[in-house]
Amino acid sequence: MKRKIFKTMILLIMLAGVFFTACEDEFTEKDALDAQQTIDVSIYVYDPATDSSLVNAAVTMVNGGEAITIQTNELGIAYFTKIKIGDNVLVRIEKEGYIKRLTDFDISTDNYRQSQYMENIALYSLTQNTATIKGKLEIETDLTNDETEYAPEGTKVYAYLTLDGTPVEFIATVDANGKYEFTVPADYYGVYYELRYSSLELSQTIAKNGNEGDPDFPETLPSIVDINTVFNSSGYAISIPYVRSVYAVVDNSATHDETAIIYNVDVNSDGEVYDIDFSDNGSGYTDISVDVNIVSLFGGSGAVISVDVSGGYLYDWDVNITDGGSGYPTFDYANQASIDSPYLPSYVYNLKSGEIRIVNGDYGTGVYRDEEIQ
Repeated sequence: MKRKIFKTMILLIMLAGVFFTACEDEFTEKDALDAQQTIDVSIYVYDPATDSSLVNAAVTMVNGGEAITIQTNELGIAYFTKIKIGDNVLVRIEKEGYIKRLTDFDISTDNYRQSQYMENIALYSLTQNTATIKGKLEIETDLTNDETEYAPEGTKVYAYLTLDGTPVEFIATVDANGKYEFTVPADYYGVYYELRYSSLELSQTIAKNGNEGDPDFPETLPSIVDINTVFNSSGYAISIPYVRSVYAVVDNSATHDETAIIYNVDVNSDGEVYDIDFSDNGSGYTDISVDVNIVSLFGGSGAVISVDVSGGYLYDWDVNITDGGSGYPTFDYANQASIDSPYLPSYVYNLKSGEIRIVNGDYGTGVYRDEEIQ
């Protein structure tokens, strides 16, 4: 029994030796020094447009859980002592009339005896050496007219200037005429901006033949409705149905077996109906003639039309137009806008001080609708 306990103790001692040897191999003298090392850090703040140092900029560094603020001197340098080396050291820089910077960087050293570290940080002016980005945003919130609308007043446009991997945001709003304008920092060499646009959910006026699953015409009649529609800067334009501006319905009170269907109404340039065309002649009509009702989605009235019955059927050549009426729309389709995907330029390249850059955008005809229409 004593011999067994002795062997166990020897084994534990050997394992402990292996453990401590492994730790000694992995954790070097440099690791120990680095873990304790502090370093003096200089933050140089400058205006990139003039390539000059900025005096009295407030530089705040978070180190060891403590926030330390130091003003830059006449050379544009804020000097911090005994800062622990490490990653993601947070720094905030502020100066009146300049953009605020919140950034981070890694304090690294070439060797554990290094005692100084410097970081250069650019601060752009909001009042000098600026440039202008402006334009207008169009949108199709009414597909039944031949005009293009503008994005609603108050729609936000965002411009991002990326500095050392950190984006700085500028916001402009659209006015009643769809126009927006930024005054943004720039420099002699040219800077890069990314533009982004708000996603919008708006009521869109659109003509439809009916909803998906509804019976076909003439059981379901075309109409103009307002549908909640999503507009954004990405995605494909959703389809627009082909809906006739004027349509005709055979009087259903006439005795018949199968209903005749009219697929086309012709209107001349004076707004008068001058012809109709059947896609189905129906069957079993017993009257001498059948009345036709003209309905318009855009006004017009007064048309008086009938069709003679031939062998129980209604034919194109038996159409009698007593009065073509007036004021009917002369365009064929109620949705006059063409399908249009969003076109919203996202980038402004090489923007220099004093420059005015025009960037227009178009939300298109929408990328999603609450109702599935046909």
